[in-house]
Amino acid sequence: MSYPKLFLLWLALNIVCSGVYAALATFHSANAPTLLADMPPLERTFNSFYFSIITATSVGYGDIVPQGFSKVLSMLQAITALLIFAVFVTKLVSRRQDIALHEVHRMTFEGIFTSIRQGLFIVRKDFDELIRGVEEGRALTARDWENLTTAFLQAQSLIEEIPELYNGTLHDLATIDITRERLLFEAIHRTIQRIDRLISVLEKHEPGWQQQRNAMKELHSVIAILDRIMPLWRQRSPYHEVKEFEDIFGLSSQLHERIKNTLPRS
Repeated sequence: MSYPKLFLLWLALNIVCSGVYAALATFHSANAPTLLADMPPLERTFNSFYFSIITATSVGYGDIVPQGFSKVLSMLQAITALLIFAVFVTKLVSRRQDIALHEVHRMTFEGIFTSIRQGLFIVRKDFDELIRGVEEGRALTARDWENLTTAFLQAQSLIEEIPELYNGTLHDLATIDITRERLLFEAIHRTIQRIDRLISVLEKHEPGWQQQRNAMKELHSVIAILDRIMPLWRQRSPYHEVKEFEDIFGLSSQLHERIKNTLPRS
């Protein structure tokens, strides 16, 4: 129930009870709260409502005291009114918790999104440094291959986080918008293109590059993760019907297939 409806329910309870108190004072004063029976009708009505509100809020000034059947009614009213009030307060607290949950989820979402894009940027920088060195004629050292292996591992970890950006769709929480999704696709595409260029440069300038088992193993893992993540990504995305999304997904698939066909099978 909304806040106004809860308040109206609480108010209606008190109005009904005040009517019963007034009726008891009019027709059966022995079971009515004290003093009401001796009052004029208008004053009796007002004081019945006053007594009802005082009972509902558990203030209990003591100027009007229930007696007879009104004791039972005032007890029931106090319990019911306090329960409604408790629901009202709980709803307020719950609302604040929902706001806090949404904010935490939004901050987590922004953190994951930024981490993926920045992480992939750093991975591409590592690829660029290796490509530059090979093109300049520098022989790759064991440290270079170790850095390349680490870059592939980092790429795997970042790509696997992408589906987490869509969890909010199931819970009405923050979820990715189409602009951020396109930025993610751009980051993935650039990373795949760098890998493609890296392979081309290694084939041209670095004989035996395919014998670097650790690096090749992690490169195959990157492709395997893309095979698994891309369909899941497309399934979870709320924008999979957008034409631009289809174009980006098709380009990514083409780049992926070209790279996969270039690599030797282990």
